[in-house]
Amino acid sequence: MDPADDDARGTGAGAGVKLTAAGVLVSVLILAYLLYGTRHLWHVVEEIDRGYALAAVVCAFASYVMIGVALWDVLRVLGHR
Repeated sequence: MDPADDDARGTGAGAGVKLTAAGVLVSVLILAYLLYGTRHLWHVVEEIDRGYALAAVVCAFASYVMIGVALWDVLRVLGHR
C-alpha cells in the first residue's frame, strides 16, 4: 500500500497534523471563553496565594513526569526501545 494513497484519503500524517491543530484550536477557544467569559474568575486569580498556585503547577508537572517514567519502564520490561 502506497503512503501517498493515505494522504490522498486524508488518513496519513497530514490528517494527523490537521486533527492536532484542530484540537489545539478548540482548547484555546475553550480557555479563552473560561478566562474572558467569566468575570468572577479574575477575582479568584487576584486573591490566590501565588506560592500555593506554583506548588500546584509543580506537582502537576511532577505527576506527568512520573507517569512518563512508569510508561517508559513498562515498555522497557516489554522489550521495546
